[in-house]
Amino acid sequence: MEHRLAEQMAVAAAKSGLIPKDDIAIYQYGFELFISALISVILVFILAGILGNVLLALIYLLGFIPIRVCAGGYHGRTHAECYLVFCLFFFACCLIALHVRVDRVFPMASGAILLVTMVIFAPVEAKNKPLTEVRKKRNRKCAVILSGLDLAIAIVIFLLNIEINSLIAVYFTSKWTVIIFTIWPVAYEAIRKLVCVKQ
Repeated sequence: MEHRLAEQMAVAAAKSGLIPKDDIAIYQYGFELFISALISVILVFILAGILGNVLLALIYLLGFIPIRVCAGGYHGRTHAECYLVFCLFFFACCLIALHVRVDRVFPMASGAILLVTMVIFAPVEAKNKPLTEVRKKRNRKCAVILSGLDLAIAIVIFLLNIEINSLIAVYFTSKWTVIIFTIWPVAYEAIRKLVCVKQ
């Protein structure tokens, strides 16, 4: 569905002279990514509505998207897999934020582990989205700076003895989605290589 719609959009843009005909494939890919991202965001807001707090979606996405764009990492093999995994992670983070009592150490621990993860792994390239060396350096710097800011926010929360409500909790649980999405492909590849060597 996403592929076909993106193709129709790119062809229509080329026919109306908005883009060069030679660039249809490039724009189609961009449109497909945009449509996929939009569907993911809509699904997260629907889930948040079902949970009775749309702000959870907004805060989760604010915590997730900026650093995810820089860090890279896991990408589903299909759009459906991507939607399912993203929604499951969002739902799990909401359940933790709403039903598990977290104290002031949780944001600090999350921020520290996120920063270490970004320093060691970021950016993690997807096989179908290779990065230039310039882009890798820029993304790495961005990921480290953003995770450093998250740790700084967590330290302020700790020092000022700010009570952890569900919105603060969902913001910092979103960091665990980034951590797992960043480590997942690296760990998978390492295990795959280990299994291949043993065979």
